[in-house]
Amino acid sequence: MNRHEELVSDLSDFDDDQPSSGDDALQPEAAAAVAATSSETSNTEIPSVDPETLTGVWASERPILCIAGRSPVDEAAAIILAAVLEKHGLRSRAHGVDLLTSSNIAQLDLKGVALVCLSCLDTESSAHIRNLVRRVRRRAPNMRVMLAMWGAEASVADTIRRSSRADFAETDIRRCLGACIDLAASSRDESPMPVEALPVAGIHNKGEIVDLPA
Repeated sequence: MNRHEELVSDLSDFDDDQPSSGDDALQPEAAAAVAATSSETSNTEIPSVDPETLTGVWASERPILCIAGRSPVDEAAAIILAAVLEKHGLRSRAHGVDLLTSSNIAQLDLKGVALVCLSCLDTESSAHIRNLVRRVRRRAPNMRVMLAMWGAEASVADTIRRSSRADFAETDIRRCLGACIDLAASSRDESPMPVEALPVAGIHNKGEIVDLPA
């Protein structure tokens, strides 16, 4: 277990109330990640899914892959997101940005992955985010990609989503969770498809997926 995983390894014991980023018990990187992922709708009830009811690639061992966009805070936030997803029935794993470096990208294994979630706090580096999405798509051209753009304005997040051709963009952990649950739940009504056959999608809107224009 690396240092950032140790910082948030006890998150599964917490309830769904957002912890305070000012908690003295949190180390700086963990506190920053908590602040970054915080939602203004913390009193909203979050549903869960039964992983045994999922079908297709969503029924794989770890269908969601959370990857840090750039910084240690991005990595800590990715680990927090993966932990919250796991708590709500969506099996997930988290990795640092080194997974997408030029020296490692050839070893990136996306078999059994339904969704890649890129954890990005810095919305000023849109070119970097576009590059990360391109690297994922080189390995799996039709992979669904979500941008977790912590704390960004919705309009900014959507502009970067469009320019990067990512499928979804969410701005806090609850919206990320809700989008993932909607996608996973929709898999029950779809015929199982391999990753290569998944459609490239567009805007996440009430569980619907809208194809991007060619």
